[in-house]
Amino acid sequence: MFLHQTSKIRHEKSHEADPEHKFVCPICWKRTKTKEELDLHIKEHNNRPKRHTCKVCGEAFCRRMLLDNHVLLNHTNEEEISKKEKEIIVYGLIEATKQL
Repeated sequence: MFLHQTSKIRHEKSHEADPEHKFVCPICWKRTKTKEELDLHIKEHNNRPKRHTCKVCGEAFCRRMLLDNHVLLNHTNEEEISKKEKEIIVYGLIEATKQL
């Protein structure tokens, strides 16, 4: 379950077979060709200011999407997840109809 469609798409791409991009970022699932590129990419994550803080445990994130995923995975029970899924589906339908 992903709060943001872009998170889901990026995660799905991480499963695609791409022999040239075999190193995957554990934070955002970006794929790189070399371990060195991945290490540099991860350093970029770590150097960004962490402006989004979890109200439950205090862990901080550089992107709101990462905070949202953290809360969903670590601080949300199954009943709340089901409610969130419904909200995401309804929101997606509303956004889709706006584009018609």
